[in-house]
Amino acid sequence: MGIATKWFAFRRVAALLATFTFASGCSNDKGNTAGAGGASGTAGMSAGGATSGSAGMNGAGTPGAGGAPADSGVPAPRFDVMTASGPVTGTLQKKTRVFFGIPYAAPPTGANRWRAPQPVTPWTAARDATVRAKVCPQIAVAGTDVDPRSDEDCLTLNVWTPDPKPAAPLSVMVWIHGGAFFFGSGAEPFYDGDQIVTAGNVVLVTINYRIGALGFLALPALTKEDPAHPTSGNYGFEDQQAAMMWVKNNIAAFGGDPSRVTIFGESAGGYSVCAHLIAPKSQGLFIHAIAESGFCSGYFGSTLDAAYPNSEALARNIGCTDASKTLECLRAKTPSDILHLYDSQIQLPGGLFFQVPEPYGDGGVQGSQLAWKPVTDGVVIPSKITEVGASFPKVPLIIGTNADEGTLFTALFGGKPAMTEDDYRAAVTRVFGAGHTDAILQQYPVSEYPTANDALNAVSNDAMFACPARRLARDVSTKTDVYLYAFHHKPLMSILPTLGSFHAAELAYIFGYDTPLTVTQESEKPLGDAMRGYWTRFAKAGDPNGDGAPIWPKYSAATDQNIGLDLPAPMAEANYKKALCDFWDSIYML
Repeated sequence: MGIATKWFAFRRVAALLATFTFASGCSNDKGNTAGAGGASGTAGMSAGGATSGSAGMNGAGTPGAGGAPADSGVPAPRFDVMTASGPVTGTLQKKTRVFFGIPYAAPPTGANRWRAPQPVTPWTAARDATVRAKVCPQIAVAGTDVDPRSDEDCLTLNVWTPDPKPAAPLSVMVWIHGGAFFFGSGAEPFYDGDQIVTAGNVVLVTINYRIGALGFLALPALTKEDPAHPTSGNYGFEDQQAAMMWVKNNIAAFGGDPSRVTIFGESAGGYSVCAHLIAPKSQGLFIHAIAESGFCSGYFGSTLDAAYPNSEALARNIGCTDASKTLECLRAKTPSDILHLYDSQIQLPGGLFFQVPEPYGDGGVQGSQLAWKPVTDGVVIPSKITEVGASFPKVPLIIGTNADEGTLFTALFGGKPAMTEDDYRAAVTRVFGAGHTDAILQQYPVSEYPTANDALNAVSNDAMFACPARRLARDVSTKTDVYLYAFHHKPLMSILPTLGSFHAAELAYIFGYDTPLTVTQESEKPLGDAMRGYWTRFAKAGDPNGDGAPIWPKYSAATDQNIGLDLPAPMAEANYKKALCDFWDSIYML
């Protein structure tokens, strides 16, 4: 099953849950009501008791005025802010002011496609920032076509700030969304920032960045195109840097302190956070960092030369075979042309992480689902984070993972599970090599798990998430303050009860909104309150502790302590997965 097909299958299921969630009025933000359906028919999420036209997954519209019924005739409050590029007008979302869709770079279209982000063209008339902006091109939530919200003119960000405007500048949190670098948006309703802003008295920014091949294509011709910028393949990552620069230059006008910025992200966003820690142009743009489930050991890293074959295969398959006109040809293609190339892929048992590195779309077995990602190019990203050594910046870091990271990638992503022990052995060999297979299967024997697929899920959790997080914490804890976490909580109502504490499960508790995978319950509210407290205190002081919360010990290799995030309350723990992580450290440095 190919990359598009597996995502279509996953997203159809996710859309069903999203429809149930929003149509039923369920939310862990008690007091919200369900909004009207959006363009796709998926129900919207309300804000502050008002109907929001910002429809769940595929809709577009405006947030409701805080507490004013949609049919009351009371106009939503509007707030004007002058940015460096021109004025914007936002509105009220409960107790926060929100500004949607502010451009931070020029549209990456035409000659700007596969080019570092360019300055935005200034404007003079007030720009309406009360409506959610477009998402970067990607496949629709439910269907087989491009998401109708998609537009290449997508380099925008969203700002939430307290109402009334704070008297003194506040700490700022910048969210980098996940989605394996080929789907997602900072404008999704479940990333709305009002609960974080209200709980922590901070300013929140969420961003879009180019994804998929449009964000991470790497070709020799692109590398040579601009002598002043001799690289390619990191356009989406450079978008993130441009957004962070926008924050530095503009956030004071929204009540934020540009000298107190924390970046945080999950999955692809967590990976991005780690890369920003060592990217030269990112230095000085933030002072704290939070990486959730972020692959920061470098397992998913790639060099520029290693990224070329996948991109070259895409160019061939889309019909751009004349070497003298490759870039002209590619830039003439539509986003739909590029996205629909994903349809041709097939997959071996084992799911997303256990494929083989065949070039994109060249037939046969295909393992390039994770091909579109930042590359270590020596320019934008100079090295792997684990190779930085003593030069690692003194930026306090929260890093952690969930207890069952592997389950999502075989249960719901349309991937083929490992049905037999032979499937399990073959999947492990493809990734770790025949020389390590026997040792891994001895450490994770099928006999100790309900199925071979459960054993493989345990391998992916430990080898690709939990143990690399501990490894990075050990590597950098002598250079900066590090706080390690393990999210143990199993959501009481999720898309499948067998997923456990799955990849991305923590998001509903951090942002306070149900996601397409999790519908939180009233009894789980204390966990969300606790996590928002930890995250926002860290953003303000570089230390998550305070306000009477259970102590989160600073990490060191000697004590090997972390905090376990669960109900009835978070709790410090030591030696989490120690034996298993020692095993992975001994046989395979990812």
